[in-house]
Amino acid sequence: MHTVSDVYPADLASETNFFFDGEQAENSTGVSLTDESFVSLEPELPYQRDSEGTIIKGDFLQLQLPAEITLKPSVIKKKKDKGKKSGKKAPKLNVFIEFEKGIDLEKIDMETVRLDGDLSPLDRKPAKIGDQDKDGMPELKLQFSRSALAAKLEKGQQTISLDGELTSGLPFHGQAEILVK
Repeated sequence: MHTVSDVYPADLASETNFFFDGEQAENSTGVSLTDESFVSLEPELPYQRDSEGTIIKGDFLQLQLPAEITLKPSVIKKKKDKGKKSGKKAPKLNVFIEFEKGIDLEKIDMETVRLDGDLSPLDRKPAKIGDQDKDGMPELKLQFSRSALAAKLEKGQQTISLDGELTSGLPFHGQAEILVK
């Protein structure tokens, strides 16, 4: 009986290259691809091609890392702007980001992080990393303007998204529910 396995060139091992070992596709840090890792698994047909017949890469099979996000508080209120608290004293929304094992939270490119499409973190410096939910996995804590988010949203239960990229250019995406009163 013979056992055969692929050997991948060491210079190709990276956070953005995934190799299939017969059971799963994994990168150099041990992150495995799942269906949640892809923006879309359904291509728009026919494929667009350039003048030489080469397929033009589009949205099909674009990789994105799934992120688990937790919002605190999970309920925010729409208030009329009374001008009482602004700047550092204004109410903040804490957003905790958790990735699967093997992805370094310190590699998040803070310039790319956006909440609900266009809200940037209040502080772009590396934020606090800890185990906020006590599940053994670290989370990165970011703060956003609570009033800016509330102003964008309708009252009721809303799904908001958090998007960004790692310093390698690999995008991530997560969603969470928030109640707006």
